[in-house]
Amino acid sequence: MQLTKLNSVMSVSWEQDHAERMNAPLVTQLIRDAVPAIRFTEWRMARVDEGRAESLLPLNDATTNQHGTHQATLLALAADYTGGAAVASLIRGVPVIGIHPQLDDQGMALWLLDFHMKYLEPSTTDLTIRGEVPAEQHARIRSKYAAGDTVVVTVPMQFVSSEGTPIADGQFTYFLKQNNRLAPTKPGARVNALYAHRSKASARLIAGLRALETQSPNARFSDPWAAQMAGGHGLMLARRFSDWLPELPEMVAARTLDVDRVLSDGRESFEQVVLLGAGFDMRPFRTAAHTVVFELDFAHMHEERSRLLGTLSGLPTVRRTVVPADLRLQGVDATLATTGFDPQRPTLFVLEGVSMYQRVEDLAQILASVSRVLKHPKSRLWLDLVSRSVVERSTGFPAAERFVDGMRRLGEPFILGFDDPTSFFREHGLAVARYVSSGHYRPRGEDSALFGLYGFWHLAPSALPSSAEPTS
Repeated sequence: MQLTKLNSVMSVSWEQDHAERMNAPLVTQLIRDAVPAIRFTEWRMARVDEGRAESLLPLNDATTNQHGTHQATLLALAADYTGGAAVASLIRGVPVIGIHPQLDDQGMALWLLDFHMKYLEPSTTDLTIRGEVPAEQHARIRSKYAAGDTVVVTVPMQFVSSEGTPIADGQFTYFLKQNNRLAPTKPGARVNALYAHRSKASARLIAGLRALETQSPNARFSDPWAAQMAGGHGLMLARRFSDWLPELPEMVAARTLDVDRVLSDGRESFEQVVLLGAGFDMRPFRTAAHTVVFELDFAHMHEERSRLLGTLSGLPTVRRTVVPADLRLQGVDATLATTGFDPQRPTLFVLEGVSMYQRVEDLAQILASVSRVLKHPKSRLWLDLVSRSVVERSTGFPAAERFVDGMRRLGEPFILGFDDPTSFFREHGLAVARYVSSGHYRPRGEDSALFGLYGFWHLAPSALPSSAEPTS
């Protein structure tokens, strides 16, 4: 399915958009894949037109209560996705986050804000659900969306039995906005709740994967606080993503071990550690108690991190400096300028699990700003990268393709990979000191080319001679 980028909204014909993005069988399958509960009911989309959608909720064992009538909450669930399809159909060619695969950051954020329903009588036959956006609102919705504004749409809903009897009616109100307009545009700006949720979900996922490793019989590292930082949400995401890519836990373990090893090897050298996206990483408490740690992340992430840390006991004392930061809006050098950070002291910068989500110009800006404060010859920047084939889904590994597809459906697509980033690093003031494949940490004798698609780069100031010997 070839989805249109934002600058082409409405240049796509409805016939093409219907065929590629919004036809009933496709929408049915995508929603069933995204929402297992609705798949279990055998709900299906029956028809989608511009601004209008119709679905069918069958009467069966899964959808009925003890009286043999439709469960009222299932009517609301089915109506949510029916009304959402009616709204999404108005913005031609744009993928809906959570439903359609995302190729970049230009998808549509679409959420139910509110609904009101009036139940008229029990539903005892297959139920047709209809939602239609009033025609006089179509132009306004498209115009506001294309301008990057927040759009709020209320869709009248009708519920009719197979005998033509009205069962219920309702009003479902939706929020929609360009995904790339959810992020703050200036430091200190109010953070959209959806943007905050996604960044927290990513952090919880990684904490969940570290928790699963810690709990495994042959754990290669111990993170005793990871499960509490992940919570139920993070552990659920960790299990789901591990199903999509069984190698994922091992890859996250490998990157955890590699950063831990760099810190351990440099225990007497590094006087400062800078986490470029601290998330829910407990590494400062596990391995960096002897250094000064600067934790950079969004203000809303620091608030959640602080709340979670307050629930833990037995944490060692660490010299931490919490730095609210959005590296898209301000460079690392400017962000650290008033924090007490000393660029003349040996420092380890850690950019973990970030690069693959960045546009090349954004990653270039981050690397260049780090290089400007990488003043000590022993200072290093650690970061992980995937290969270009991962982003392009051309690895030849079905598991990798499933994982990338899963990230696209989640709205966190991998958009940047490199075959050989050496010259890219050099352009931005950095030289390769060492490269380590994620396969380096696999049990001896186990080999998989899949792990060669993901690796860890140890970078030094470019004024230093490079000793970039790869470690397989």
